[in-house]
Amino acid sequence: MVRSNLAGWTDYSHQSIDDMRLDLEKWKVSLNETLTKIKDSLSVLEKTAYWRNFDYDFCALTYNAKKMYETALKEISEVIQGIDNEVQDYHVKMIRSIGHQGTEYYRAFGQTWHRGEVNKDYGDPLFDRVEQLYAEARNTAADLIDLDNLGARLQDFIGRKGNGVQPMVQNITNNFNAPIGAVQQNYDNSQGIQNTGGHGEFEEIKTLISDVKCILATLPQKERTEVEENLAELSETIENENPKPNRIKAFTGAIGQTLRKVLSMNTLNNAVELSEKVPKILDGIEEISNKL
Repeated sequence: MVRSNLAGWTDYSHQSIDDMRLDLEKWKVSLNETLTKIKDSLSVLEKTAYWRNFDYDFCALTYNAKKMYETALKEISEVIQGIDNEVQDYHVKMIRSIGHQGTEYYRAFGQTWHRGEVNKDYGDPLFDRVEQLYAEARNTAADLIDLDNLGARLQDFIGRKGNGVQPMVQNITNNFNAPIGAVQQNYDNSQGIQNTGGHGEFEEIKTLISDVKCILATLPQKERTEVEENLAELSETIENENPKPNRIKAFTGAIGQTLRKVLSMNTLNNAVELSEKVPKILDGIEEISNKL
């Protein structure tokens, strides 16, 4: 199925088990690609004093994330086997746990990268390599968030017996959209948007940033911090000469995810004001995402 551009927003409530199995195969492809990129970057960086002296927390987080992605790859394979044979309760817990960890790692990467202790030596080839590593690892964390939604649907199939091992799906095209939530911060050769100041999308994004800033003071502290971090990233992204559309989607998606969580809170100050303003902001995020 086509997943949402916004991390964690894909609705699996009406998806068949075959649809979910296909998406899990795509996740395996995505994780294998990510792990290859992470290992390639680390193989270069680990030979340098630059990496050995880089921010300790970021390095530790990167290694932990790499291990988590390796484990997730194995567990997703096990869940696929469960779909082919018999879906059990632990399969649901396993897949939802990966989704929860995706959320945690996505936030942890953002907080570690932006807290001011990471020396951002723009123009240094080694720092560029670290930044690519950060983007790849955080994008992948955002991409995994939807597994929580898939797991909620998979729960409906506990006890269902399959027909044994199914043939491998051929020619899988990994066209997942993230982030985040993420979603995705591409540092590949994909084409960016020429930021000449005249694009309607950029004016809409600037308006969105302004609207979100107007409600910051009314948000709970934890959610306010999350939104502020992603606003900073979004503002920095659109200041670039050729901002990547997927970066914009990632940060607007992450803002939307937090605001949607705020709306679901039972005890909330300024509930009336937020209930009026937040849905309009969410609509704006969706419109921007669809245009990029």
